[in-house]
Amino acid sequence: MNSETKPRIELSKTDIMVDEEFRIRITNLTQGETIKLSAETKDDDGVIWNSNIELKTDENASVELEGIDPEGLFTRMRPRQPSNKRYIPIFEKRNIEPLSFTISFESNSGSRVAKLKRRFLPKNDFARVSVNEGKLIGTLFYPEADGPHPVIIFISGSAGKFNEPRAALLASKGFAVFSVAYFGIDPLPEELIEVPLEFFDLAVTYLKKQPMINTDRLGIFGFSKGGELALLFASREPIIKAVIAYAPSSYVWQGLSKKGELKSSWSYNAKPLPFVPMYVTPKMFSELTSGKPIAFREAYERGLYKYPKDAEAACILVEKIKAPVLITSGGDDAIWPADQFAKDIEERIGRAGGNVIHFNDKFAGHLTTQAFLPAAQTMENLLFGGEADISASVLAKAWPETILLFKGNL
Repeated sequence: MNSETKPRIELSKTDIMVDEEFRIRITNLTQGETIKLSAETKDDDGVIWNSNIELKTDENASVELEGIDPEGLFTRMRPRQPSNKRYIPIFEKRNIEPLSFTISFESNSGSRVAKLKRRFLPKNDFARVSVNEGKLIGTLFYPEADGPHPVIIFISGSAGKFNEPRAALLASKGFAVFSVAYFGIDPLPEELIEVPLEFFDLAVTYLKKQPMINTDRLGIFGFSKGGELALLFASREPIIKAVIAYAPSSYVWQGLSKKGELKSSWSYNAKPLPFVPMYVTPKMFSELTSGKPIAFREAYERGLYKYPKDAEAACILVEKIKAPVLITSGGDDAIWPADQFAKDIEERIGRAGGNVIHFNDKFAGHLTTQAFLPAAQTMENLLFGGEADISASVLAKAWPETILLFKGNL
């Protein structure tokens, strides 16, 4: 077999953004044969993830795929040596270094390998600024050219720390994005207990001083606990022009404390906000202390049922939000009943004449993973729930609409 007839793999691009389309073309095969296409990479913990997809060649004895995630090549990746075979863990990505992939195939005609980089931020023309000013801690990304740019405050989930990769990818669309921490880093609160909402004011004050940023065009994006916080800020701050909340709550809940303190998650002017207590059953407590994977959804559902007066007082006044809102939810969310919260958010904003875009699937789980990466079903001993491929599909649909909502309103 000469070099012209040996199997070949060609990538239309070898250095792309995480959410950028590309094409894979494999040629010089046998018509009608089945090949195995694979992708492999490492996450930030050094865990090797891979996917294997079987495909049939066409009448030209070739295979051609195109898209951001062709045939689920990236979202179907799983740990090569899973520690828990039942649930898919978090794909750990904490820094903005590009992901390096090996794309390969095996066939009766032979095998070949290609290399691909997927980036969260373009190589050039974007600034990354670490911010550590008293109780304001985070990372700011923005395009270096033109400006001043619209700005998005980005809030992570119950880990509390800032999420650089997702903020960077959002910034690559032409926004300034400020990913802020709200607990778990000194001198911020140690735990998610009565976190002062004043950090929002600190963030806006800081952003107003930046010549490349226009705070008159301000949006907010939060997921999970950060989604609760994003809705809370948007209901109180009319300067926010666009709101994205993935898997949010429509209530303020008790804080998360290893000491078991029954206190609010948030405070303002040194006073705790009204909150709904969770109701943890003895069975759940036993599972929690044993280290088994646990679904907390029931604790939130029981909390709403057992403490209706608290729930009424702790309801986030989403009907006061004047900006357009986009939310996601999964009917099989095991963290909390995000689907019920989303229905409540839609109904109350709708009655007030507002606009909500909602991405949902009854088989999706806790929708907090970055689109076009594997959708997690568990994090440490917390169950996220859902069918991973369906969760990934919902996130893939929501991401471009997230960008469009920000572009259209900021």
